[in-house]
Amino acid sequence: MLIVAFVLRAVFDEIEHPLVDVHLLQNKRMAVAVIAMSLFAVAFFGASLLFAQYFIAVRGEDTLKTGWLLAPQGFGAMVTMPIAGALVDRIGPGKIVMTGVVLITAGMAAFTQVGTDTSYTLLLSALFVMGLGMGATMMPIMTSALQTLTDHNIARGSTLMNIVQQVAASIGTALFSVLLTNSYLDSKAITVMTAVSQAGDDQAKIGQILASAGVTPDQLQMLGAQALSDMADAFGSAFLVGTILVACVLIPAAFLPRRRITVDTDPEHTAAGHAHHTPMH
Repeated sequence: MLIVAFVLRAVFDEIEHPLVDVHLLQNKRMAVAVIAMSLFAVAFFGASLLFAQYFIAVRGEDTLKTGWLLAPQGFGAMVTMPIAGALVDRIGPGKIVMTGVVLITAGMAAFTQVGTDTSYTLLLSALFVMGLGMGATMMPIMTSALQTLTDHNIARGSTLMNIVQQVAASIGTALFSVLLTNSYLDSKAITVMTAVSQAGDDQAKIGQILASAGVTPDQLQMLGAQALSDMADAFGSAFLVGTILVACVLIPAAFLPRRRITVDTDPEHTAAGHAHHTPMH
């Protein structure tokens, strides 16, 4: 509600120095880049929150090893970021961003099949592929947004893009947390095992929990295995949503420039841009 109020005030009130200049969205390329960045941040950063949780909760890894398991994603981004930056100046961002989105979609699709014993080779390869895609997506989208702006507006455009990315990533985090939690709540095995875990060493309370769930102590180990399987299925369902959302980024990406962007450096035009944004007194 506050974000909506903020945008409405920015649009309809004449503010001399706005924190976020939403009027920049009148630039078609800027608007397309904002839409692409929003969808990408919601899907990618929201789903990325779950990678570490999967390794810890389902596979039983500690935090240090989980960090190393996620490293291939960073290595992939290191490979493509400089290459994508050079190619954007030659052929434009459109083709590069679409290629990056396809790579991320393919990598995340592998995580829709996660189970309790999914091959680490497959998962680490998928993370590396997603890293390749990320390196070819974020900065080219940002470049597409800023290259067509005048010098006077580049700082405002950069601020707008960064705030959009942060807000969208926060929305994505909340969305995927809710999806995962709802899947957990739908599983009787997870609910019972969570209650048992919270009971600690209180055997009387554990007995009450098992009795109310219709589970005998002998079935507890089997229930634990079922809970672990249900957790893996919950992660797979969340990653499926992430895969679909990432694929949706292809729609705005198709409207990004597919040829080299030429920047108007005519001083007279730049001066005119300054005059247009200077408030009249």
